[in-house]
Amino acid sequence: FLPATTRLACASAALAGHPLVRLGAWEAQQQGRWPDFPVVCRALSEELERRYPAEANIRLFYVCGEDHYRKCGLTRGISARIGVCVVGRDGREASMAGADPQLVIPVAADAPTAEFSSTKVRAAIATLDKMLPPGVLEVLLAAKARGGGGDDE
Repeated sequence: FLPATTRLACASAALAGHPLVRLGAWEAQQQGRWPDFPVVCRALSEELERRYPAEANIRLFYVCGEDHYRKCGLTRGISARIGVCVVGRDGREASMAGADPQLVIPVAADAPTAEFSSTKVRAAIATLDKMLPPGVLEVLLAAKARGGGGDDE
């Protein structure tokens, strides 16, 4: 695994100039083990409630692939205030049989994002492949030159 500081630098480079998405470092700054997605979602939901108390109807959605959605049994979302946005593979909408329509939203991924998967991203990172944005590649090459990698910092 890459150290948390390197992962944050990669994510920051990938999001550089994005008009809507911002990087949050909370997850990487936690002591002990890396928090799992329900813990991260609940912490973000609590922070949104703290920052925007007048906006009682803010609903957070966790985005994941159909395989993760099924493995984790997320047909009812994560909680009453945290839903799930499920990205189907191969450009098709994910199957949502038995899902709560208020908490689970199926999305059909369009090319080229339909071709992405966490497995492919990990393989690209391991080989410094072209799937990575130029800024991320620069961060990884610099980390490799410094002997980066290994356990989290």
